[in-house]
Amino acid sequence: MTKKVEEDVIEQLEKITKKRKKGVNPKTKGKRGETYFAEKLSQVTGLHFHRIYASGASVGQSNSNKLEILTQAQSEAQLGDIQSPEDLKYYFIWESKNYEELDFHNLININCSKQLISWLEELEYDLESALTRMKNNYRQVAGFLLVKITRRGSWIIGNIDYISKVFPDFQLNNNYLFFRHEPRENLKKFGFGSEYFMTDFETFIKNNNEVLFEIDWEKVKKINEAKEALEKIYRGEK
Repeated sequence: MTKKVEEDVIEQLEKITKKRKKGVNPKTKGKRGETYFAEKLSQVTGLHFHRIYASGASVGQSNSNKLEILTQAQSEAQLGDIQSPEDLKYYFIWESKNYEELDFHNLININCSKQLISWLEELEYDLESALTRMKNNYRQVAGFLLVKITRRGSWIIGNIDYISKVFPDFQLNNNYLFFRHEPRENLKKFGFGSEYFMTDFETFIKNNNEVLFEIDWEKVKKINEAKEALEKIYRGEK
């Protein structure tokens, strides 16, 4: 190989490497992850889940008190990354992460994975906000961290004590992992412990479909009655 050809090959390899390093924009990848999980939830439950656009944009830690004056629907459009149907019995906060890698080997260490814990803390902030600041919330709150790692799989993570309290009949998959993390102090008041589970996402929601996604039929009835009343008004009926 001549020096000129060798230089050309090296130049081409450097270009390829740079392209690979550049990869997909993290924001775009994040949106894809949210869409992926929303679609999977919709497929399994037969209900409509969708990603929240600009979630958390106006209720960050510096102005979380805004939740105290927002309506239920407005608040739910700000917390988490995926919005659940309004007629569910429980209010879910889904924090979604879609990344190339995760330091799985650190999950069994005493300090766990710093990467995973940072994601979990984002979920905890939203859960704390919902439990302590959402004055108009009438449903019991549940929250999960959803993690998708490229070519590895997708997982769901939850606080074992709190999820057991909200859903006494929920079932863990045959294959799961426990790890420890101290939650926020305010969350401990609501039954959060220091142990979390991590298991396959799709298997978990399939196994717990009826337990998690129970329809609030009383609310559905009231909504239908209100719609009928409005239709009568429009038709000029008494």
